[in-house]
Amino acid sequence: MKKQTGTARAREQAFRAAVKSLRQTKLLHRHARQHRAISRLPIGPYLLLQAIALPTLFCGGLVWAKPYILRIWRDCVVFWAQRLNIPLQVDRGTGNWRSLDLIWAQSAPTADLPSNAIMLATAAATALAFLATVWMNGRLLPLKYLIRILCVVQAMALLFFWLWPTQFPYTPLSHLTAVIDMGYELLLAIPVMLAIGYYILNVRIAVKAFYTTMILAYFFVMIPNQAVLHMLILQHLSVLFMPVLYICFGAVFDVLIFVALYSWVASMAPAQATI
Repeated sequence: MKKQTGTARAREQAFRAAVKSLRQTKLLHRHARQHRAISRLPIGPYLLLQAIALPTLFCGGLVWAKPYILRIWRDCVVFWAQRLNIPLQVDRGTGNWRSLDLIWAQSAPTADLPSNAIMLATAAATALAFLATVWMNGRLLPLKYLIRILCVVQAMALLFFWLWPTQFPYTPLSHLTAVIDMGYELLLAIPVMLAIGYYILNVRIAVKAFYTTMILAYFFVMIPNQAVLHMLILQHLSVLFMPVLYICFGAVFDVLIFVALYSWVASMAPAQATI
């Protein structure tokens, strides 16, 4: 009983000492400013005007340039398709510069449904990859969850093609069109997202315009090449991998890259940018 009473007194004394230490620390730093990560950012009229004007100008320019962007992307896709034996051709009959105007070569076979060998090999690889994540801990946890997400999506695709192989409604060409359309929509969304988290910082407007242009240029180059890589996988393997390409390596992948680029750009801002 005496031992328990002594332990309780020791805990009470330790608690009082901790409270006293916190009070002294608070008194010592009573004039210190809040860390900028938790402080409220003052947004004046000039910064608010930038947050409205910059995305308006960039998005307006992208809408005006859409036919030219799609034409350049189409030419890039056709350039690589001719060298990688992907049977894509330009449909000269439509003359609609607001679409890709691509067709699958009539003499070329479409991407085959997965064979039994591909299904079994993919199922085995998916199972092994999932089992390998059991031993991933600590610093490997992000990789562990990423691999498991990929495995789950691929497992669902395997289940679908095992049960309803002829009911899959998509083709490599429709997948290509979807990737390109999502890429263009991402270009339109980038200035708006930067307006929320970057244009409100106290940084020179020329710097904001420069980094926005660099981010847009990166995706302008990446998106058609990303689409070509998807087409190459679908053409030489099968449409079994279309779901994982679309869900995990499509718009979600592009947004993750944007987050990384935004983090880099925001880290370049000086400490005074949030004052």
